[in-house]
Amino acid sequence: MTDVDFETRTVDLAGSRLHVQTSGPRDAPVILMAHGLGNDLHLWDEQTSQFMHEYRVVRFDSFGHGKSTGSSRGNIDLDALATHVIGILDALQIECGILIGTSMGAVIGLAAAARAPQRFSHLVLCGARLHTKPGAVHEMRARAAQAGREGLAAVADAMMQRWFPREGLPVPKEVIDGIKSTLLGTDPAVYAACAGALVDYDLRPALRTLSMPVLLVSGELDQDIPQLFETLAAELPGLTVSTMRAVGHFPNLQNVDAFNSLVRNFLATNYSAVRNIGGRQNLEE
Repeated sequence: MTDVDFETRTVDLAGSRLHVQTSGPRDAPVILMAHGLGNDLHLWDEQTSQFMHEYRVVRFDSFGHGKSTGSSRGNIDLDALATHVIGILDALQIECGILIGTSMGAVIGLAAAARAPQRFSHLVLCGARLHTKPGAVHEMRARAAQAGREGLAAVADAMMQRWFPREGLPVPKEVIDGIKSTLLGTDPAVYAACAGALVDYDLRPALRTLSMPVLLVSGELDQDIPQLFETLAAELPGLTVSTMRAVGHFPNLQNVDAFNSLVRNFLATNYSAVRNIGGRQNLEE
């Protein structure tokens, strides 16, 4: 391994200029981290600081989020968002990497893996419905419409209560304030457009065909997500499922050490599948 390296760059893709940061040795296995709706790449700060010494961590602001651009008037769909993930790998000349995605990032990541399974050695998918249900469709459409009509302040408090339930483990005030500030700073029209891209999809068939190791992580206080993951695990015994206690929608923020250990153990258990940056060398046990 070489010394830790940092780089910030812009990746130009159709309809967007994506802000991308890399941290870690250039010759290390790659972890690509995808954030949720209304967040930005800083959602992964705690994971980056821990993993960047042994992995090359790649984080990006999704379409119209953070420092990435995206036309709020243009159409965006799940396929386009998944294509952005592949485009980032192409731009950085990464043949294969580990993907960790949460919420919207998990959906986008799984959709990208369905399009190009050879580009991903492992998937860690957190806090996301991997298929929409009638009630969830109505909720997402209503939230998108309200955000587009009234601005994100109209939905911010409800989202924060879901993301960080009061009965869960305490989260530092500065972390919660930062997440809320990022949400409020998101262009409402972009938020509504991306929410609209997540209204109707079913990625369960992709899980049935993918051969790489997959870990599904949920917080036990995150609505119906734990039950949905358990149901998927019963249908697909090859999946690894973990429900983290006393946390909500963002286990990586509400119990940092436990989340990081969970990911490390998953990758260590499936280490023979990890591939080096660019896919030029397999790392065998």
